[in-house]
Amino acid sequence: MTRVKVGILGAGGIAKVHTSILKKDERVQIIGVADIVEERAASLAKEAGEAKAVKSLEELFDLGVDAVYVTTPNTMHVEPVLKCLENNVHVFSEKPMATSLEGAEQIRQAAERSKAIYNLGMNRRYASVYKRVKELVDSGEVTHSHQVKKTGINLCLI
Repeated sequence: MTRVKVGILGAGGIAKVHTSILKKDERVQIIGVADIVEERAASLAKEAGEAKAVKSLEELFDLGVDAVYVTTPNTMHVEPVLKCLENNVHVFSEKPMATSLEGAEQIRQAAERSKAIYNLGMNRRYASVYKRVKELVDSGEVTHSHQVKKTGINLCLI
C-alpha cells in the first residue's frame, strides 16, 4: 500500500491534535513538520515518529509531501494554502479559510485551477451553537441582511 506523505505547517496545539490522529492512520506517513520556532518543529516531529523538522513550507515541498496540513495562526492561512495549490500539493487547512473575503476568494480561485484537493477543516459545524444558527436560517428568523428579526442581533454568516 502506498502511503500519503504528509507535512504539517505550524507546530502549535492544533497541530498536535492532527498529528495524534494521523499517526493512527496506516495510510499516512508524516514526513515533515515545519515551524519558524525550530524547537516546536523538532518536538512535534519527534512525536510524529520519523518526521523531519524543517523551517518552511518550501522545505516540506523538498521532502516530497503529497499533502500539507496548514495549522498556522488564523491570519496566516492564505499564503501557504495558495502555495500548496499552485504546486498541486493537496492541502487541509484549519478554519477559518481566511480572515478576509479577498483571501477566501483567492483560495477559491486557486482551488479551481489546481489539480490538488483543498479541504477546509470544519470540525465545529455540528456543535450546538452552529446547529442553532442553522435552525434560525432555516426557519427564516435570519434574513438575507443577516439580522435576527425578533432580537435585532446582527450575525456574520460567512
